Amino acid sequence: SISPSYLLSYILSPSEDPKYHLLTQHLDNWIHHWNSISAWVTSEILRDENPRQRAVKIERLIDIAKQLKQLFSFNTLYAFVTGFNHSSVMRLKKTWDHVKSSSQTSLNDLEEFMSNVDNFGQYRKHLGKVPKTVCTIPLLSLILRDIEFLNVNSPKLRNGLWNFGKLRLIKNKVCICIIFIK
Repeated sequence: SISPSYLLSYILSPSEDPKYHLLTQHLDNWIHHWNSISAWVTSEILRDENPRQRAVKIERLIDIAKQLKQLFSFNTLYAFVTGFNHSSVMRLKKTWDHVKSSSQTSLNDLEEFMSNVDNFGQYRKHLGKVPKTVCTIPLLSLILRDIEFLNVNSPKLRNGLWNFGKLRLIKNKVCICIIFIK
Protein backbone atom coordinates (compact mmCIF):
# COMPACT_ATOMS: atom_id res chain seq x y z
CA SER A 1 0.00 0.00 0.00
CA ILE A 2 1.18 3.49 -0.83
CA SER A 3 0.44 6.14 1.74
CA PRO A 4 -0.22 9.81 0.92
CA SER A 5 3.11 10.76 2.47
CA TYR A 6 4.91 8.61 -0.12
CA LEU A 7 3.10 10.38 -2.93
CA LEU A 8 3.98 13.79 -1.59
CA SER A 9 7.58 12.83 -0.81
CA TYR A 10 8.05 11.49 -4.31
CA ILE A 11 7.08 14.82 -5.83
CA LEU A 12 7.95 17.46 -3.25
CA SER A 13 11.20 16.20 -1.70
CA PRO A 14 14.45 17.25 -3.32
CA SER A 15 16.23 14.24 -4.80
CA GLU A 16 19.47 15.34 -3.11
CA ASP A 17 17.91 14.71 0.31
CA PRO A 18 19.45 11.49 1.76
CA LYS A 19 16.00 10.39 2.98
CA TYR A 20 14.46 10.82 -0.48
CA HIS A 21 15.23 7.28 -1.63
CA LEU A 22 13.96 5.77 1.62
CA LEU A 23 10.72 7.74 1.41
CA THR A 24 10.05 6.78 -2.18
CA GLN A 25 10.98 3.10 -2.12
CA HIS A 26 7.32 1.98 -2.22
CA LEU A 27 6.60 4.09 -5.28
CA ASP A 28 9.75 2.89 -7.00
CA ASN A 29 8.67 -0.70 -6.30
CA TRP A 30 5.19 0.03 -7.67
CA ILE A 31 6.66 1.54 -10.85
CA HIS A 32 9.03 -1.42 -11.26
CA HIS A 33 6.08 -3.80 -10.82
CA TRP A 34 4.10 -1.91 -13.49
CA ASN A 35 7.03 -2.12 -15.92
CA SER A 36 7.42 -5.84 -15.27
CA ILE A 37 3.71 -6.46 -16.03
CA SER A 38 3.95 -4.55 -19.29
CA ALA A 39 7.11 -6.44 -20.27
CA TRP A 40 5.46 -9.74 -19.27
CA VAL A 41 2.51 -9.13 -21.63
CA THR A 42 4.88 -8.39 -24.49
CA SER A 43 7.16 -11.36 -23.80
CA GLU A 44 4.23 -13.78 -23.43
CA ILE A 45 2.97 -12.79 -26.87
CA LEU A 46 6.42 -13.06 -28.43
CA ARG A 47 7.26 -16.37 -26.73
CA ASP A 48 5.45 -18.44 -29.36
CA GLU A 49 6.80 -18.57 -32.89
CA ASN A 50 3.61 -19.75 -34.56
CA PRO A 51 1.27 -16.85 -35.53
CA ARG A 52 -1.86 -18.87 -34.67
CA GLN A 53 -0.54 -19.69 -31.19
CA ARG A 54 0.37 -16.04 -30.67
CA ALA A 55 -3.14 -15.03 -31.74
CA VAL A 56 -4.70 -17.41 -29.20
CA LYS A 57 -2.45 -15.98 -26.50
CA ILE A 58 -3.33 -12.40 -27.51
CA GLU A 59 -7.03 -13.25 -27.27
CA ARG A 60 -6.55 -14.69 -23.76
CA LEU A 61 -4.59 -11.63 -22.66
CA ILE A 62 -7.29 -9.34 -24.06
CA ASP A 63 -9.87 -11.29 -22.01
CA ILE A 64 -7.72 -10.75 -18.91
CA ALA A 65 -7.45 -7.03 -19.72
CA LYS A 66 -11.25 -6.80 -19.99
CA GLN A 67 -11.52 -8.44 -16.56
CA LEU A 68 -9.03 -5.91 -15.16
CA LYS A 69 -11.30 -3.09 -16.30
CA GLN A 70 -14.31 -4.76 -14.68
CA LEU A 71 -12.30 -5.17 -11.46
CA PHE A 72 -11.33 -1.46 -11.56
CA SER A 73 -7.63 -2.37 -11.69
CA PHE A 74 -6.77 0.52 -13.97
CA ASN A 75 -3.05 0.63 -13.23
CA THR A 76 -2.61 -3.00 -14.33
CA LEU A 77 -4.98 -2.49 -17.27
CA TYR A 78 -2.76 0.32 -18.52
CA ALA A 79 0.29 -1.95 -18.21
CA PHE A 80 -1.49 -4.56 -20.35
CA VAL A 81 -2.48 -1.99 -22.99
CA THR A 82 1.11 -0.74 -23.07
CA GLY A 83 2.35 -4.31 -23.52
CA PHE A 84 -0.03 -4.85 -26.44
CA ASN A 85 1.18 -1.62 -28.04
CA HIS A 86 4.87 -2.50 -27.89
CA SER A 87 6.40 -2.15 -31.35
CA SER A 88 7.54 -5.80 -31.33
CA VAL A 89 3.93 -6.91 -30.89
CA MET A 90 2.32 -4.38 -33.20
CA ARG A 91 4.40 -5.39 -36.20
CA LEU A 92 3.28 -9.06 -36.04
CA LYS A 93 0.97 -8.69 -39.05
CA LYS A 94 0.45 -12.43 -39.63
CA THR A 95 -0.40 -12.90 -35.96
CA TRP A 96 -2.89 -10.03 -35.88
CA ASP A 97 -4.55 -11.50 -39.01
CA HIS A 98 -5.43 -14.59 -36.90
CA VAL A 99 -6.83 -12.64 -33.93
CA LYS A 100 -10.63 -12.69 -33.88
CA SER A 101 -12.23 -9.41 -34.92
CA SER A 102 -14.24 -9.35 -31.66
CA SER A 103 -10.98 -9.50 -29.68
CA GLN A 104 -9.45 -6.78 -31.82
CA THR A 105 -12.53 -4.63 -31.24
CA SER A 106 -12.27 -5.24 -27.49
CA LEU A 107 -8.59 -4.25 -27.54
CA ASN A 108 -9.39 -1.10 -29.53
CA ASP A 109 -12.04 -0.20 -26.94
CA LEU A 110 -9.54 -0.72 -24.10
CA GLU A 111 -6.91 1.35 -25.92
CA GLU A 112 -9.43 4.13 -26.46
CA PHE A 113 -10.46 3.95 -22.80
CA MET A 114 -6.84 4.29 -21.61
CA SER A 115 -5.88 6.79 -24.33
CA ASN A 116 -4.14 9.99 -23.30
CA VAL A 117 -6.49 11.97 -25.57
CA ASP A 118 -8.08 14.86 -23.66
CA ASN A 119 -5.72 14.20 -20.75
CA PHE A 120 -7.03 10.64 -20.26
CA GLY A 121 -10.57 12.00 -20.57
CA GLN A 122 -12.44 8.69 -20.89
CA TYR A 123 -10.54 7.12 -18.00
CA ARG A 124 -11.08 10.17 -15.76
CA LYS A 125 -14.79 10.28 -16.61
CA HIS A 126 -15.17 6.57 -15.83
CA LEU A 127 -13.16 6.87 -12.61
CA GLY A 128 -15.44 9.68 -11.47
CA LYS A 129 -18.44 7.35 -11.79
CA VAL A 130 -16.88 4.50 -9.79
CA PRO A 131 -18.54 4.27 -6.36
CA LYS A 132 -16.13 5.27 -3.60
CA THR A 133 -17.02 2.07 -1.77
CA VAL A 134 -15.55 -0.10 -4.55
CA CYS A 135 -11.95 -1.21 -4.27
CA THR A 136 -10.14 0.54 -7.13
CA ILE A 137 -6.53 0.69 -8.26
CA PRO A 138 -6.18 4.03 -10.05
CA LEU A 139 -3.61 4.89 -12.69
CA LEU A 140 -0.74 5.88 -10.41
CA SER A 141 1.42 7.45 -13.12
CA LEU A 142 -1.39 9.88 -13.95
CA ILE A 143 -1.81 10.91 -10.31
CA LEU A 144 1.95 11.49 -10.02
CA ARG A 145 1.92 13.49 -13.26
CA ASP A 146 -0.96 15.65 -12.02
CA ILE A 147 0.79 16.34 -8.72
CA GLU A 148 4.06 17.12 -10.50
CA PHE A 149 2.25 19.49 -12.87
CA LEU A 150 0.68 21.34 -9.96
CA ASN A 151 3.99 21.46 -8.11
CA VAL A 152 6.05 22.76 -11.04
CA ASN A 153 3.52 25.15 -12.56
CA SER A 154 2.38 26.88 -9.39
CA PRO A 155 4.70 29.12 -7.41
CA LYS A 156 5.61 27.99 -3.88
CA LEU A 157 5.22 31.52 -2.60
CA ARG A 158 2.77 34.20 -3.67
CA ASN A 159 3.53 37.75 -2.54
CA GLY A 160 5.99 36.32 -0.02
CA LEU A 161 3.30 34.04 1.48
CA TRP A 162 2.75 30.30 1.12
CA ASN A 163 0.58 29.47 -1.87
CA PHE A 164 -2.20 27.60 -0.12
CA GLY A 165 -4.17 27.34 -3.36
CA LYS A 166 -1.41 25.18 -4.79
CA LEU A 167 -1.21 23.08 -1.62
CA ARG A 168 -5.00 22.61 -1.64
CA LEU A 169 -4.94 21.36 -5.24
CA ILE A 170 -2.13 18.92 -4.44
CA LYS A 171 -4.02 17.74 -1.34
CA ASN A 172 -7.12 17.09 -3.48
CA LYS A 173 -5.12 14.89 -5.86
CA VAL A 174 -3.65 12.93 -2.96
CA CYS A 175 -7.13 12.57 -1.40
CA ILE A 176 -8.42 11.04 -4.64
CA CYS A 177 -5.71 8.43 -4.34
CA ILE A 178 -6.51 7.84 -0.64
CA ILE A 179 -10.18 7.22 -1.42
CA PHE A 180 -9.35 4.48 -3.90
CA ILE A 181 -6.48 2.89 -2.00
CA LYS A 182 -8.61 2.22 1.10
